[in-house]
Amino acid sequence: MRGQLFLASALLAGAGYLNVHGAHAQVAEDLFSAEADQGDVGSEAGKRGPRGKRGPRGPAGPEGPQGPAGATGPAGAAGPAGPQGPAGPRGATGAQGLPGPAGPRGHSGPLTGTIPASPPTANYYFGTTAFRAPANATCLVWGTTQISQSPPIAAGQTGPFYRLAIKRNGGAPTEDGAYSYYISSLGIRYLPAATRTAAFPIVAGELIEFGIYLGSPGNSFGTAEVNYRIGYQCS
Repeated sequence: MRGQLFLASALLAGAGYLNVHGAHAQVAEDLFSAEADQGDVGSEAGKRGPRGKRGPRGPAGPEGPQGPAGATGPAGAAGPAGPQGPAGPRGATGAQGLPGPAGPRGHSGPLTGTIPASPPTANYYFGTTAFRAPANATCLVWGTTQISQSPPIAAGQTGPFYRLAIKRNGGAPTEDGAYSYYISSLGIRYLPAATRTAAFPIVAGELIEFGIYLGSPGNSFGTAEVNYRIGYQCS
């Protein structure tokens, strides 16, 4: 390369810039042609240049498929109870249940007594076996009584009034205290029977007896026979 440039310079000097335009032009052309030739490529690569600026974010890609559901987590702690709601409407009444078993029936007659020859103001006749009340209850007591006398008591004689009676724990008897039926003579031996009912409350543990009460029978009925039945049921 340097030899070619020297040769071109010598030629230019020898020519003395005489109007040798043809030779000058050729030498110049050879010179520029020689300068345009490239040398061999070096064996070592140059150093990496600096990283360029980050380009703008590209558009988002399409959404991928949904993954499988995860396992159920543990139950959380129970929250506090809410306030009590209003009461609902009353339900329909249920069907009537079957009747329960009947309680034991009390003792009954026939029983017989005699009005004393000189009757006192009150005469009690007890005809049931004493029983111990198992619980507080009310006892329905019923009795039927008939008075007979031979020879018959004269017609029109007013006899005793008739009530039902109770004795508690062996103490003094009492009668039902309600309006009484009078048994009066009709001049016949067997006077019509009188029937009566009454209710007596009893208390658990009491020893109970039931009977009849004939009040103020009068001397005309002295020695008359008294026939009666007595029964009860408690619940």
